[in-house]
Amino acid sequence: MTSDTFIDPLPLWAVLLGTILLGLLVGELGFRLGRFWQRSTHSNKEGSVGAMAAATLGMLAFLLAFVTSMAATRFDNRRALVVEEANAIGTTFLRAGFLNQPLRGEARTLLAEYVDIRLAAAQDSSLLSQTLARSEQIQIALWLQVEQMHSADMAASGVDLYIEALNGMIDTHTKRSVAVTSSRLPGELWLGIYGVAMLTMLLVGLQNSFGECRNWVSLVVLVTVFALVLTLIVDLDRPTQGLLTVSQQAMMDLQALIKGVMP
Repeated sequence: MTSDTFIDPLPLWAVLLGTILLGLLVGELGFRLGRFWQRSTHSNKEGSVGAMAAATLGMLAFLLAFVTSMAATRFDNRRALVVEEANAIGTTFLRAGFLNQPLRGEARTLLAEYVDIRLAAAQDSSLLSQTLARSEQIQIALWLQVEQMHSADMAASGVDLYIEALNGMIDTHTKRSVAVTSSRLPGELWLGIYGVAMLTMLLVGLQNSFGECRNWVSLVVLVTVFALVLTLIVDLDRPTQGLLTVSQQAMMDLQALIKGVMP
């Protein structure tokens, strides 16, 4: 189960369209507030509104750059963990050859299933919870085999290498599970981004109200650019869905290798 934020239920197109509409609405509100202020005070002097709008735009740009870096780092970490896990499982599978039959065949059958279900979850996010539960069941079954070998005085140098690889595979599973389910941008950060952005659009609309003619083009371009960048960040932050997905090529190569080795 991934940690959800208020923005997660929305598809990417809804995030993009909703952000554009919200930004234009707030910009229009700022414009109307500015015109109301001018009528009430009989003054059309812009004062420091332009400077404040420029300052908030700079702050918004800095905030977006910072959050983009955070999301990109998490994305790269998830991608690296796929390769790390594929290597850990592959090493465990190969070192299972040190085991005597029937434990060798049982271990490799479980490892083959382990790869299959993890690839299936990567292709269908609805299987994530089920896959995590089954993965942990397989890990327990493999570890019980290790305990059985030691209780039967079957431990040898090669078996010790297998145990080391199995332990590394379990550790990598934990790191990847945390990266997918918990390492997300917090909901409070999203609220902060939207808060700063909407205050910026309000000031831009207020600034536009002091001009002789309304500059719709600049507002539409500004809001659209912000919405596109924000949608990109949302996509990077979603580990199991979206347009920017982590490549599973390393796991697919491992799956092909295991199928070639298994009888």
